[in-house]
Amino acid sequence: MLISYNWLKDFTDIKITPEELAERLTMAGIEVGSIEKLKDDFVMDAEITPNRPDLLSMEGIAREAACLTESSFRELNAESCEVENSGEPIGEPIEVKNQAPAKCLRYNATLIRDTKIKISDEKITRRLSTLGLRPVNNIVDITNYFLLASGQPLHAFDYDKIEGSTLVVRWAKKGESIAALDSREYKLDEDILVIADEKKPIAIAGIIGGIDTEIGYETKNVLLECAHFDPVVIRRAARRLGISTDSSYRFERGVCLKAIPAVARKAALLMAQSSKGSIKGRRDIFKGGLKERSGKLRIDEISRILGFKISLDKVKRILTALGFEVTAAGERSLTLKIPFFRQDVSREIDIIEEVARVYGYDKMPTTLAGISPKQIIKYRSSAGISEFRKYKIKKIVGDILCACGLSEVITYSMINERSLSKLNYLPDEIVKVQKALSVEQEILRPTLIPGILNVLSWNLNRQVEDLMVFELGDVFLNKGGKFSEEAALAIGLSGSKFTNDWRVKSKPFDFFDLKGIVENLFSRLGIKDIAFKRVDSGIFVKGHSAVVTMADKKLAVLGKIKNVVLDTFDIEDEVYAAEVYLEEVLSYVRLDDKVKPIPKFPAVTRDLAVIVKNDLSSSEIIEMIKKTGKGFIREVALFDVYSGKQIPTGYKSLAYSIKYQSEKTTLTDTEVDKVQTEIQKTLVNNLKAQMR
Repeated sequence: MLISYNWLKDFTDIKITPEELAERLTMAGIEVGSIEKLKDDFVMDAEITPNRPDLLSMEGIAREAACLTESSFRELNAESCEVENSGEPIGEPIEVKNQAPAKCLRYNATLIRDTKIKISDEKITRRLSTLGLRPVNNIVDITNYFLLASGQPLHAFDYDKIEGSTLVVRWAKKGESIAALDSREYKLDEDILVIADEKKPIAIAGIIGGIDTEIGYETKNVLLECAHFDPVVIRRAARRLGISTDSSYRFERGVCLKAIPAVARKAALLMAQSSKGSIKGRRDIFKGGLKERSGKLRIDEISRILGFKISLDKVKRILTALGFEVTAAGERSLTLKIPFFRQDVSREIDIIEEVARVYGYDKMPTTLAGISPKQIIKYRSSAGISEFRKYKIKKIVGDILCACGLSEVITYSMINERSLSKLNYLPDEIVKVQKALSVEQEILRPTLIPGILNVLSWNLNRQVEDLMVFELGDVFLNKGGKFSEEAALAIGLSGSKFTNDWRVKSKPFDFFDLKGIVENLFSRLGIKDIAFKRVDSGIFVKGHSAVVTMADKKLAVLGKIKNVVLDTFDIEDEVYAAEVYLEEVLSYVRLDDKVKPIPKFPAVTRDLAVIVKNDLSSSEIIEMIKKTGKGFIREVALFDVYSGKQIPTGYKSLAYSIKYQSEKTTLTDTEVDKVQTEIQKTLVNNLKAQMR
């Protein structure tokens, strides 16, 4: 919204520069984006939030400015209209019918006769031009003048062009249309509210007038409209017709129901003075009563919310300057009458916010929160890890995965129940949201997998095919009626590892790419003795999944997602995913591992080939080799897998490279051969392996 610095001075005595005023308005929540000098005035461009329609006027901004600068405030053109009820009653020459009282709560019509249409006074034309409106004539300019000054839209009809001397507020009829003041013709429907005469619509209510009743230099009698229309009706009609006007912008946000008669009187008086006409009567159709709103403000509650004390006198000054009326004042509380134009204020916390923003957030004292050791204990994970260490570990996890080429994603904590339909969660394991805003937010996620799959689906359906993503977030679990929030990590891979070019051919991701990322993560976190064991999980393909364990604790699960799960998320490509139970992992993390010196003694390498059943995993064999190695084995690597000729059906051949090394002495061939023989015997006896 554009604000004229000079115009504000009609309402309050501003003694600070435009730049200082802009700064104070911004700090109070009315963000001024720019200031431009135009001749002898300064124009500020302010961003008004939708909950403050009272600020869509010079009067509203001036009230805030007066409060912020502790200066007096003068209302708009406060003269009373002594002739408003004189002359011919408006109900006789023209009948006003409100056929939509629920959507037009108030309709005020004022008749001004014997007008002389001319160019407006220089003061009005200058102010309109400064704020971006084109002057037209004295009557139309006054409607725009009051729109900017008070925030209340007005419309003037040529009274003599209203067919049948009847004005009707009604819904448009199917097939009706109107030629509007912007020289466009709009086709109307039954959901659009109009102002009509006996034959046709003459205005789209709250949005724009019709050209048939336009005020021209030949106009002799003017009918002035000042009304209240339902914001939803106006917003819906404006969107449907593809039109936005200064009037619709204000009606969409809401105008003050109480102020309508006063604004109509003041505008009509100015019109009569400017056009040398006379006010002959007024009709105010309003069946509903105006209910006064009140609120109670406790001084102790201000201190509790803001964290510091504000004197009672200071609070009273701020609220009175903002238009609140103190009806009763005690030692520790105030009873207030809330002004009608502040529809955004209804609770005590709203009033406290008003006090805080005017007092100045920048003036509030900065203090350190006093936390006792007992309070610190509350902020620990289930593994007994402090929140600071937990944050530090999560930061390191993110850095490790980014270094592996993955991109971090963030998804919603609330998901739909359909996302879990194939993930094997029982209803009593799920934390449901009471009074969920939509079906997309009906449960708190017990796993991060649905979020990862949604991200992959969104990208794959937009031809982004090679994806490596992860998410760090909290999951919400229901364990026998006890709810818990735990840290978790999910990883998702889909597509190919490499871009296909002349040097390297692209290769699709497989299980071992995912396993490598998980292994690297645990290694970098200082977790050494993990084991990968085959698992038949409900969401993973059999033979392409594993569980990561340590000391019989389940730390992670990973594998290839089943097609039946992917179908739920509209994914046709292969997806490999892992979920790390970070809450369990936290206690095993060792961030203080020291760098080890280069070994002083040489290593000895031996190869070992075995034939085993297909259902025996390589990790079980490696674990058995290391366990039998008597501390001499530094590394075991699988370098060949073979099945076919010379290998019995249902069996496979696995070949390993074993590195032996001692930190104390050089190992002899005899010592290595002895350990190698023991390993072979153990594999034969315990795993039914055959040596090759």
